[in-house]
Amino acid sequence: MKGTSILIKPVSSTCNMACHYCFYRDEAEKRQQEIYEDYRSRGWKYQQYIACLDPLGEVHGKRGYALTPEAYGEFLIRLFRLWYEDVKKRKQPFIRQFENYIALAMGYRAEACSQRGNCGLQNVVEADGSVFPCDFYALDKYRLGNLNEDRMETIEERYRDYDPVSGTYKSYFCKSCQMFFDACYEKIVETGKEAGRWQRVRK
Repeated sequence: MKGTSILIKPVSSTCNMACHYCFYRDEAEKRQQEIYEDYRSRGWKYQQYIACLDPLGEVHGKRGYALTPEAYGEFLIRLFRLWYEDVKKRKQPFIRQFENYIALAMGYRAEACSQRGNCGLQNVVEADGSVFPCDFYALDKYRLGNLNEDRMETIEERYRDYDPVSGTYKSYFCKSCQMFFDACYEKIVETGKEAGRWQRVRK
């Protein structure tokens, strides 16, 4: 952390700090508060907390840090309580997930793809020029092209083809949250349906 602070000190107030939530359950609460307070003490005003998932191809739950819906819910509640104490002092950091929840509660669409249900155009470009749809899909099978070889128009066309439902939206009702959720990726929906939490209501 000390090294990071030195490197980003000139732009620390505008730097977006990402914390990957990857704690073992018996230490989660203690580490979570330590990280939040450490970020705050360093003046890091823009924060993201990202769940650490199982490795690709592995059966879920084999790792000690394997995330469950219950554990993730507990994490968000603890984080919200820490954040809300700062809200009351008008000194809260910008935490993307909570800002998006507020937007949804006010009737607006969230800007984060995981909370709005469809991707925005946010390509990832690797050092060799390879282009991928986003950091969650930076896999060879999702490679859209290469900036050294392809025109941007071609890459954008491939991006549209990459969307499994070709840019259409399907609305689902989340029985847990009692609200509609626009899901553009079948895999997301299938996972929810398997858990018995989603009910398809219309195309």
